[in-house]
Amino acid sequence: MAPGSRSPKHCSITVPTTVMIGGVDHPPLVACNEELVRLIPGAQAVRMPGVDHLPTLREPDLVVRTVRDTTARAGQPPGSVPPVA
Repeated sequence: MAPGSRSPKHCSITVPTTVMIGGVDHPPLVACNEELVRLIPGAQAVRMPGVDHLPTLREPDLVVRTVRDTTARAGQPPGSVPPVA
């Protein structure tokens, strides 16, 4: 994805979108994720300090909270995401 490009596909996303960005992920991936946040209308970034490209393994509780928050923004009941064991 070229920096600053606005794909019609990105601009047409209308559902709540959250992009999780690992604080110690590879710089090209971080840059790509930051670009997605800029391209998708209303997208939010969740930055995860100390996390690499495997947030579900490193910070599973944060991932679940993030999914629940995003789901709630979409008007879906937060209980539709299974509770953390």
